[in-house]
Amino acid sequence: MTPLIHAQSTHPIPQKAPKDLPKPLKILHSSETIQGGVGSYLRILSGMPEQEAEQIFLIPSNHRRHLLPNDPRIRTYPQKKRGLRGCWQQAKHIRRCIQQEKPDILFLHSSFALIALALLRLRGLDLPVLYCPHGWAFSRYETGSVKARLTAAAEGFLAGLADVSISISRHDLELARTQGYRGRHQLLENAVPAPAQDAASTLFAATPDALNVLFVGRLDRQKGCDILFPAFEKAARQRPDLRLHVVGEAVRADGSGVAAPGQVNFAGWVDSSALDSWYRSADVLVVPSRWEGFGLVVAEAMRNGTPVICSSRGALPDLVRENETGHIFALEETALCNCLLSLRKEDLRAMRTACLETYKTRFSMERFTRDLIGLYNGMLKAV
Repeated sequence: MTPLIHAQSTHPIPQKAPKDLPKPLKILHSSETIQGGVGSYLRILSGMPEQEAEQIFLIPSNHRRHLLPNDPRIRTYPQKKRGLRGCWQQAKHIRRCIQQEKPDILFLHSSFALIALALLRLRGLDLPVLYCPHGWAFSRYETGSVKARLTAAAEGFLAGLADVSISISRHDLELARTQGYRGRHQLLENAVPAPAQDAASTLFAATPDALNVLFVGRLDRQKGCDILFPAFEKAARQRPDLRLHVVGEAVRADGSGVAAPGQVNFAGWVDSSALDSWYRSADVLVVPSRWEGFGLVVAEAMRNGTPVICSSRGALPDLVRENETGHIFALEETALCNCLLSLRKEDLRAMRTACLETYKTRFSMERFTRDLIGLYNGMLKAV
């Protein structure tokens, strides 16, 4: 090793000053709700390496518990309820946070954030803005209905106020294009972190001959529990080896009256650190949703090598490859019942390798981080 001091001198050799490392981008995130998929998405973002992006999260104070309560990057603002007043409060505190934090990019999440963005643009906001609806709002309504048309007109116009609108699935991107939504739209497919290292695959070891079907999510109309439960009950009459395990509870009023067959195992909500053990122990995940902008549970199952059977609605059929990583069924009771009856443990086991590979290439955080940082840098170059 070359010494730092010359043999004939007591003076150190002048050292070149290290080049200043580029500062990470500062991103200000804001959403007026942190429940459901939006909260999951922000938790994923919060886990990105700090050298890639410095992130601030501005959320309603009464939603803080849904994110990371002790995270010093969280800023809050008061919100009594959703609506125009809540959007005004959000816009006011975004302006204040921009003045204090001086972010490079404002990243807005969920449908109501578009109203806050309109208010900010009226006040002269010129910061680059990235927007993610986490599933376009109009897709929740019956196609062609008055609500669907009005919602599409409103969010399609307001989306043009963002510099870029992110679609979390190919399905959402196609919806924006076919509906003629204004602005620039780009695909940034969702991802999930790697599974817990200590996840077990033995939760159902006491019944090794059973075929264990797992459902994870809210027990409400969107998630299709009112179709799943009677379909499973019919299938279980013909196949006594079927077991249904439900992780989740009713959150909305439209799910509180769903009748469940007696042979279902209800686990309630489980700690996120234990969720991978449920996925890994199950033979298959069932996702009977009426609509999904993406479907994070699909990616969570595949990171554990668990195949998925899902409805043909929303973004779901694009996430599952028929007979390779699972099966797709029409969203009605008979079709789901027949799908359950057709399942074989050996076939599902054979799909596990393809599921793990799909996670690595499509749903991993490495891919997501690379694409998102590329999008950030592209936005700043365009300014």
